[in-house]
Amino acid sequence: MDGIESLKWTNTGGSGNLDLTATSDVALFTLNQGGSGTAAEISGEFKATAGVVTTNTAASYSPDPLAEAGEIIDCNLGSAQTVNLPEGPAEGTTYLIIQRGAGVVTINAQGADSVNGAGSVDIANRYSGATVIYVASHIWAAVGDL
Repeated sequence: MDGIESLKWTNTGGSGNLDLTATSDVALFTLNQGGSGTAAEISGEFKATAGVVTTNTAASYSPDPLAEAGEIIDCNLGSAQTVNLPEGPAEGTTYLIIQRGAGVVTINAQGADSVNGAGSVDIANRYSGATVIYVASHIWAAVGDL
């Protein structure tokens, strides 16, 4: 827990509380669970981290399902480009694919996988994109400007 000075759990009268504190002694967030149910409340300040952007200028690109999952793939070429999705990665594997160049970007499923029930989908417009999510065995869902 790099950068976390303290992790404190308190349980008073059946109501649990988990606090993480940074070295500045400011609570990062608090997780409260009151009573006997599974419902919990998270409060505090959160920050989304910046994603890694991989700029692709090749006609074909195949992201690594382990090292590049969750990354932004910036397709920037004047002619057509294809992004080949990995076959059968872990469920929840996600990529954000952007068409920055003038060439149409095709998102292509591999092997027995499909994307939106087909072998491939195209991003519809320059300066738009799609998020692809591996949601179940052999099924990629693409959402965005298709």
